[in-house]
Amino acid sequence: MRKLFNMLCLSAILLFLTALPVLAEDEESSAPKASLGAGFTSGYYNLVTNDAEELSWEGGYGLGGGFVFEYMWTGVFGVHSGLWYIISYIDMKMGSDFPITVKTRSEQIVFPLYLITSYRQGRFGIGLLTGFNFMLVRKCEFVSFPLNEDGRMDVTEYIRYYQYGVAGGFEMKFGVTRFVDFFIGGLAEYYLQGFLKDVDQSSDCLYDFRLMAGVLFRTY
Repeated sequence: MRKLFNMLCLSAILLFLTALPVLAEDEESSAPKASLGAGFTSGYYNLVTNDAEELSWEGGYGLGGGFVFEYMWTGVFGVHSGLWYIISYIDMKMGSDFPITVKTRSEQIVFPLYLITSYRQGRFGIGLLTGFNFMLVRKCEFVSFPLNEDGRMDVTEYIRYYQYGVAGGFEMKFGVTRFVDFFIGGLAEYYLQGFLKDVDQSSDCLYDFRLMAGVLFRTY
């Protein structure tokens, strides 16, 4: 597990270093081409099901918000990062003879690290996002557990709370003023570790499709 994690980190570093040589070709202003902003995200969350007889999952929704940071090395290549806080709900179905359905609620802190490949004309820009996600599952609980009086049960200890995965998507930007952009985009994300501790690491992997929107304040 540690070896795979180190390989992913190294791959992420190499991915972004590939764009550094184009810095020498940038003849525009030497001012930092950074953007900082905040956004909202919403999407569909589910887990890959490998043992439908005993344990299966039914997708649900997720909502969250966070901070976004971008730095453009040139007019084409840059890095997209930030920090998102997301709450997602997924139904877990247990048993085959007398099945019960339990709604799970998880709180996630997501750190994305993406390469931006973009094109901008005037106040409109569009870009592709490709890279990696690093996620901490801060808390996971049952919120409709029939065996507890209040329906709640903390199951964080059974979750593999450090997750890393791959992601890809797009973003569009619309210039509102000289230094302010409104952005909207979509992402597909797949995590490479099993969500539960007591299953194989390649089983029950979390994935999601989510939209994001917000405002970026540019320095250029």
